[in-house]
Amino acid sequence: MPDPISTTASAVSVIDRLTALGRWITRRKSKRGYDPFRRAPLAFEVCPVKFDIDLTRAVPSIEVMFHAINYLRMGLTLRELKISRFHLSPGPVLEHIPLLQEFNLYPKNSFMVVCRRSLMDSEARAILAEREPQRWGASLSLVARAAKGRKHYEYGPVSSLAIDGWVSRPSPSATG
Repeated sequence: MPDPISTTASAVSVIDRLTALGRWITRRKSKRGYDPFRRAPLAFEVCPVKFDIDLTRAVPSIEVMFHAINYLRMGLTLRELKISRFHLSPGPVLEHIPLLQEFNLYPKNSFMVVCRRSLMDSEARAILAEREPQRWGASLSLVARAAKGRKHYEYGPVSSLAIDGWVSRPSPSATG
């Protein structure tokens, strides 16, 4: 005949193990539960560095520099970086500043990329008409797209990114 004390002790031990398993599963689910603020990890990101507006050239231009950061373990090709809106403060709003060329982004690395376009006469005159501040600043909106083979990644649309930069003006003696 089996011993009732050892049978009870075995049953308590099994129940204790099942309770511990239940607590572990509950804790694990609560850590990985639905979080409305949790975002999917980024494949790549574009961070503004600085801008240069050169009004001293025969054809005035704007150039905006970014760090393109690849978070993946494989290389990407940055196919498109489109600045849809660039608001110079103080000054006009400049639109549609395209990526200069496609760039290869190496795995787990960053690369400096450039968007550039020529300014229209009206835009250059509007910038020249502004009183020169102590510091030039701007905000911009952008969308970026990258690809690896048939797989496509998108960053944005992102708006209200702040950026500082320089405006090169002709000297007062050259304009007068």
